[in-house]
Amino acid sequence: MKVDTDAFLLFNSLSGSADLVDSAVVKVLRGQLINDRVEKYLISRGYLTSKTIIEEKSDMKRFFTEVCQTLFKNKEYGFVITYKCNLACPYCFEASVKEGIVGKRTTVIDDRRIEKAFEVIDFFDDLGDNKKISIKLYGGEPLMPENRRAVEYIIKNAITRDRKIAVITNGIYLNEYIDYLAKYKDRIDFVQVSLDGPKNEHDKRRVSISGNGTFDRIIHNIELVLLKGIKTSIRILVDSENEHTIPELIKFLKYHNWPNQDKLSCFFASTSAPNSNTLHNYSKVAIWKKICQYYEKGLLNEIFSEPIVYPFKDLFINKVWSPRFFACNAHTGLMIFDPYGMIYPCWKAVGQSELSIGRFYPSFKLNKASKRWKSRSVFMLKKCAGCEFSAICGGGCAYSAYVKHGTILEGSCEEMEVIKNVYLPFAYQRYLKKS
Repeated sequence: MKVDTDAFLLFNSLSGSADLVDSAVVKVLRGQLINDRVEKYLISRGYLTSKTIIEEKSDMKRFFTEVCQTLFKNKEYGFVITYKCNLACPYCFEASVKEGIVGKRTTVIDDRRIEKAFEVIDFFDDLGDNKKISIKLYGGEPLMPENRRAVEYIIKNAITRDRKIAVITNGIYLNEYIDYLAKYKDRIDFVQVSLDGPKNEHDKRRVSISGNGTFDRIIHNIELVLLKGIKTSIRILVDSENEHTIPELIKFLKYHNWPNQDKLSCFFASTSAPNSNTLHNYSKVAIWKKICQYYEKGLLNEIFSEPIVYPFKDLFINKVWSPRFFACNAHTGLMIFDPYGMIYPCWKAVGQSELSIGRFYPSFKLNKASKRWKSRSVFMLKKCAGCEFSAICGGGCAYSAYVKHGTILEGSCEEMEVIKNVYLPFAYQRYLKKS
């Protein structure tokens, strides 16, 4: 891939070999130029091989099998406490789930369903070799006052099983839970809160049901959590309608006098609402180019995570690599339990019964859809079979494929476009050119 005037990135998606080369090396690779020394190097790095296509695919599938043996053991769990939310964000991807369905707006998961969900967790833990990944509390909004019994019961059950808890919240009612969370702060993996820009912009978008802005209250509650020494993550949502205001928010976050700043981190995410009629008609490539420019202009400090698209973070930062045969953990071990006894494999799929992979209440049973989710890999998606980037994107987001094509058994190239057109040029300038 060309990344500069006479600079090309060679990448082996099986081994993780990555090299910056000039046009002369590319000509050797293409058989247009003979150079024994360069050819030997290309062979040693896996860019040239004497193996047939069949042998290459066999090697890839063998490695795929080894990876699966580890990935499928590591289950991850989440609870949709309720589908009800105290905000009315215009881009909410759960909007279509809530509209006109009174039950899904009010029901809170009860003790018996929580107990049944933990029976499922215990079942898989008893199989052995399962990493104890934090259990995530999700919604709707999990920390509304009426959810307190459920939240405390889940945390109690998690602690007795030596698991940590992560809370995905809009932050409005954090103050009402702060003392309880602080009591178990060693068991709280992180609290994640979202901001949509500086006060004026945020208050247009993240509004309460009554239409009031929420910025000041959320900032106050973030400070309360940090004062208690709880790890806090701020998700900054960016799209075409608020992108121009993000530098102002960055300035606010950089210079705000946060307590325990070592416990604070910020990261960017593009608004994603494929089943909504608002705020999704924009180019993710354009948005992520803007985000990368913030780094290039030196607008960000150490509390901001770099815009590194997985799995390149492992390659460029940690110097390790593993091919990406699946798009995400929705295809390996994620189980999300909702208030109605349903199990979902994906955070965006919750509440859409046709995407459920089974039930945990009144008894645990997976359905045929679970096999489709677990079998979705680059080896069974026709679009990915001959793609040179397939082991980088893992076939793309299954939920996006479902929205666009009506099935998860299609490839989705949206993320790969960002990787090719935004991240790799950014990585070249930030890491490779200097090395």
